[in-house]
Amino acid sequence: MIDMKTGEIIWEYSSDHSAHYPNTDQKSFMNYSFPAPPTPVDIDGNGYVDRVYIGDLGGQMWAFGVSFGMVNKKSNSLWGADRLTEPPASNSEKHPIFYQPAVAFDDSKRPWVCFGTGDRENPLDTTNPPELFYAVKDDGLGVYPRRENHELQEISSVNTFTPDLTKKGWYMILERSSQLVEKVLGRPVVFDNILYFTTFAYKGSATGCSVEGDARLYVVYFQTGGGALDVDDLSDLQGTPSSQRYITIGQGVPSNPVISVDNQGIASVIIGTTNSQIYSEQVFSSGTGKSILYWREVTP
Repeated sequence: MIDMKTGEIIWEYSSDHSAHYPNTDQKSFMNYSFPAPPTPVDIDGNGYVDRVYIGDLGGQMWAFGVSFGMVNKKSNSLWGADRLTEPPASNSEKHPIFYQPAVAFDDSKRPWVCFGTGDRENPLDTTNPPELFYAVKDDGLGVYPRRENHELQEISSVNTFTPDLTKKGWYMILERSSQLVEKVLGRPVVFDNILYFTTFAYKGSATGCSVEGDARLYVVYFQTGGGALDVDDLSDLQGTPSSQRYITIGQGVPSNPVISVDNQGIASVIIGTTNSQIYSEQVFSSGTGKSILYWREVTP
């Protein structure tokens, strides 16, 4: 953390155990690079950042606490780090996090951190075990890091809109077979309770000049991973999820999903692929009927 006025280092956190900062027991796990920018989040709505999320190439999602110390009026007195998730148990597995997570809040204003794994440097690799997608609740309670099949529910074969209140989130195991390997190669987005993320489903058996994989778009409820392809009203999230959680939108590697809202409040998701395709489709938005009241341009 750097003072933008002076360039002075306010606080740092690394595997160097000579530094005396909170949560030093976590520093031994800081052995991997951070390929994506950090995601700052204001949790309490006071206009100041409280939490910063960033994933590393070892498959760990980090949560840095940067709340202001109201008692002693010192910025970095409460700062520290938690591993929100840990990589799978086997050291031979590589599940890098190349992209920023999407952060959404539930009805109790608790942040959920959503992200996927996949090797951007080697998208055609077929030797790694299945990749994963996570949605993790960071409420400051319980065990950190959140672990698979412990604090996190595996929902690959579970399709529901009802959260398991005994868990701190969920994870999905992506498709992996002798014919296909699925990876997350883009940043997810949450809009109006719906989580959108893309995957590249590489078909290792493709030959010649054919495009060697499909671009998929997942549309799920962010708190459970339940299929939300058929959601057109918030009340639908109390009903039956869509049987299918994803659709194929083209060939090649897809981009990040981008949500665009027009001046009537109609939302669309837009995605490009490396096969020169553009996918655009209207998506659920509870803000219909909105219109621009005024606009202004500020020039220096």
